[in-house]
Amino acid sequence: MPIRWRPVWDKINDFEIEAKQRELISQLRGRRDEYIDRAVAEYIKNEHARRLRAFAGTTMSPEALACQGRLKAEVSCLEDYVTGIGHIYESYFKRLDLSPTSEVLIAIWWRRIRPYWKRCVEENKRRIEAKCAAPSALRGELADEYQQEAERILEDISGTWRVKVEEARSSEQVRSGQVVKCFSTLEGANWPDVLIRFTSDHQAQISVRDFVEVRNYVDLGFEDRRGKRASKPDKNWEWLLRLARHDGKIQSAKSAAEWSKVEKRVQAINKRLRHIFGFSENPIKYVRGDKCYQATFKIQPPVDDSFPD
Repeated sequence: MPIRWRPVWDKINDFEIEAKQRELISQLRGRRDEYIDRAVAEYIKNEHARRLRAFAGTTMSPEALACQGRLKAEVSCLEDYVTGIGHIYESYFKRLDLSPTSEVLIAIWWRRIRPYWKRCVEENKRRIEAKCAAPSALRGELADEYQQEAERILEDISGTWRVKVEEARSSEQVRSGQVVKCFSTLEGANWPDVLIRFTSDHQAQISVRDFVEVRNYVDLGFEDRRGKRASKPDKNWEWLLRLARHDGKIQSAKSAAEWSKVEKRVQAINKRLRHIFGFSENPIKYVRGDKCYQATFKIQPPVDDSFPD
């Protein structure tokens, strides 16, 4: 592990984290899986009643319902568990007043959260196969379906974690003086006075009232500095382009997990734009009535943009 990780990494008490992880499992499953069993029983009851209403008496067998209920209960438990592991680390750092670097966050993901996920998935697949009173072929299918759901959960939560890494990396760049060229705003100006007009996928003309400057994604701190590859925009810049291509709006996502990723992305963009322009208010706000995020500044895509809707 690189020496520069040491100041934060060495202060992590793995025994305390492990204890909190075991406590989280107990909270989600119960000491003897009684919470999972309760969720299965509730699913059977509700699904049986729903099918009676919908199909006039046609029902699945109790065994099949129990298997499906256990699958759903285990998927829900896994999602809460992996999300909870991330919250444990966040609360831990907050209590100790520590700011983890982007490299520490990456290490936590690969050395802690992902292995916890993998171990939990393997254990839960064995539980599903052992507790489902169904033919072995069906139990195998349920285990495979659980694996697919588990991988979806991992992808969703890794997206949220990547946003945290990008936020940390951005703060490190600002502190080191690598970025950001802050915009010289006029006294008394605010977000409604701002126009961001993309002239290409990598550059934008920024106007505050009559004052105009042209900046690229590097100037504004939206560069993806991972690895040694050629410079490219980061995900926040891509989402800013997306905002321009959809008339300054980001509509609601299809699932709660996807919406959580949208929220994290908007938070990161708001933080970056506040730093660039020096305004205290967030430039992108949630409009409850329209169920979307709306930019309070004007933003336009490239003139020859052919991006599909």
